[in-house]
Amino acid sequence: MDPPNPPPANPITAQTPTQTDEPDDLNARIQALQARLDAMHPLPVVKSSQTSNNAPNTAESLTTAISASASLLPDYKRSFLHSCLSAHVLTFGIYTLKSGRRSPYFFNAGLFHRASLLRSISSAYAHTLITYSISNPGFKFDIVFGPAYKGIPLATATVDKLAELDERRYGDVSFSFNRKEAKDHGEGGSIVGAGLRGKRVLVLDDVITAGTAMREACGIIAKEGGSLVGVIVALDRMERMPGDGVTTSAIGQVRREFGVPVLSIITLNDLIKELRGVGGTDLTRMEEYKRSYGASD
Repeated sequence: MDPPNPPPANPITAQTPTQTDEPDDLNARIQALQARLDAMHPLPVVKSSQTSNNAPNTAESLTTAISASASLLPDYKRSFLHSCLSAHVLTFGIYTLKSGRRSPYFFNAGLFHRASLLRSISSAYAHTLITYSISNPGFKFDIVFGPAYKGIPLATATVDKLAELDERRYGDVSFSFNRKEAKDHGEGGSIVGAGLRGKRVLVLDDVITAGTAMREACGIIAKEGGSLVGVIVALDRMERMPGDGVTTSAIGQVRREFGVPVLSIITLNDLIKELRGVGGTDLTRMEEYKRSYGASD
């Protein structure tokens, strides 16, 4: 009887200093690692359940281009963008924002409620963090903190995905989130999940619009004795804050105020880059919007 086959090697921990087939260039190493991650844990792609008899619109054309591997983005960004378009999380048109600006696109993170979509976004968060950690080895965190309410399921699912991708590095990472109102009975307090005292904490949320909610989360972490080491969001709109003379974005302000890296799965530049392969009036509107409201950071 033949001996059983050994279990497959972990795509990250399998790398050793004695290997000679790894590319020397950092970008090439990241791409090689990403290929191994994708081979073992393919990123979920959400398919739309809606059909239409109309001519293809911008979202449909862009989805087709991404599916045909015409995208210039890394695979994890491409898969995430495909899911956003297919599930109508990202749509194009004319939308009036709270600031009064008329935006040519809308990103509705509240639609990440289906299991397939939650797998898609948690995979994209995890791949973004792993890719950044490879080029920045000192970037480490003990807890992923999800601000109430949207951040709670996103942080929880991402912790699970990180451990699935690399159990050795992320198997002991915890999640935590805040209560909107402190509990005065039972275990009490305003934190659910891992305690923050003495821990390196990464904040995970969908977007940063004005920075108010992010500052509140950072204040909670400081009050609980944690150390903020980074922030990650799904989309960086790359637009300046409202107000006369303001040239920086909310993300740029958070980055400078707290002195930590602020990562994103995709950016406005990513969307424009992909739309250039499709063309049309939506591309023109996106480029005009960036010229009018683009941040300096």
